[in-house]
Amino acid sequence: MRQTIIDHVMITLGRKTVIVRLNLMLQIMAAERKARMEVDDLKQQLQSRGQDVDRKRRGPDEETLRKIRRLEDTIAELQKNLAAQKQVCKLHFALPETILG
Repeated sequence: MRQTIIDHVMITLGRKTVIVRLNLMLQIMAAERKARMEVDDLKQQLQSRGQDVDRKRRGPDEETLRKIRRLEDTIAELQKNLAAQKQVCKLHFALPETILG
């Protein structure tokens, strides 16, 4: 008994029957699978970018706002300390001149 390898497939499209070689059919199926995977990846990217845009539209969350306020308070306090230190330095360096004056 002799075994034959099928190298083509008959496909019916509407009223026409088309003979397609298996290797070509496998290539087409692989290309379709790859295209579907790429479409899924692009959908995921769009979805994640949409979520990023939503976050940006909403603005910073409460925790971030608290941190910003805390840092602004720290900046104000440091500026006050710097101004006070400048006053002390001016007085410190100005006193000997007035005494020796």
